[in-house]
Amino acid sequence: MAGMVAILCVFGVPIIAILTRHQQKMAAIFQQNQGLANQQENPQVAQELAELRGLINQQAISIDNLVASQRQLAAKLDVPSADISQRLAEHP
Repeated sequence: MAGMVAILCVFGVPIIAILTRHQQKMAAIFQQNQGLANQQENPQVAQELAELRGLINQQAISIDNLVASQRQLAAKLDVPSADISQRLAEHP
């Protein structure tokens, strides 16, 4: 009986490891294929996502420009930029 268990362990463990590795690779391939299929099925969603990314980039640049102009104004007026932010908040 002990010999049978030893033989089963010697041959069974590597076989189980090989099968597990194969199953993981197949799951990864399946997920990749499913992700590609979703992108191909929804070109409109991909286009809208690209447009949204463009808008976000434009708004980020606008905010950066606003902050830069606020700093320039603060430097010209010799006032800390926090005071200008507070003044702008009080008087829109």
